[in-house]
Order: sequence, then C-alpha cells, then structure tokens
Amino acid sequence: MHLRGQVEREKHEKESLARQLKDTRDDTRRRIDTLERRSQALESDNTAMSNQLRSGENQKAKLSELQDMLRAAESDKKSLETSLKDTEARLDKIQDGKIESERRNEQLKREIDMLEQDKTFLSRENTSHED
Repeated sequence: MHLRGQVEREKHEKESLARQLKDTRDDTRRRIDTLERRSQALESDNTAMSNQLRSGENQKAKLSELQDMLRAAESDKKSLETSLKDTEARLDKIQDGKIESERRNEQLKREIDMLEQDKTFLSRENTSHED
C-alpha cells in the first residue's frame, strides 16, 4: 500500500512537472516570438534612425539606445533558448524516470501476484494440514 501511494505521488508529481514544463515551453515560445517581433521592430527602427543620423547629433543618441535594446533583446532571446534547452533536458530526464517508475511498478505488480499465489497455496496447505 505504501508503494502504491508513493507511486501515485510520483505519478502526480510527474504529471505536475509535465504540465509545468509544457507551460514553461509555451511561455518560452511566446516570449521568443515576442522578442523576435521586438527584434524585427528594433531592426526596422535602427534602419530609420541610421537615415536620420545625418540630420543631427540628437538622432545619433537615439540610434545608440535602439542598438542597446536590440542587443538586450538578442541576449534575452539567447537566454530563453538556453532555458528552453534546459527545460527539454529536464523533460527527457522526467520521461526516463517515468519509464523506470513504470518498469518498477510492473515488477512490483508481478511480485505481488506471485506473493498472492504463494499465500493462496500456503493457505490451502495450512487448511489441508489442519484437516
């Protein structure tokens, strides 16, 4: 009974981690898409600012700021991609753990079946000896 409870807890934990992983993946993908759109918008702004650079020193400062934002966005994107890879690696480990848990669960079921058979046999033997 203790093992079943433990297996159930592990199963629930695994399912919870899988949901969290899916949510994290979805969130990461959305954030990457947003950052890519943001990066594209910043690149577009950067081009426009380059054309206006000739018109004054004030525009030069704006261009520098946009380039910093672009680098930050690219850095964020790289960080999110790394996070996604780490999350996928954790998913692989979780799936390996699930397979191992299922294998162990099946082994324990077989052991329980054999013990039940032994118990039935011994009960019959005991009854036979008592008679």
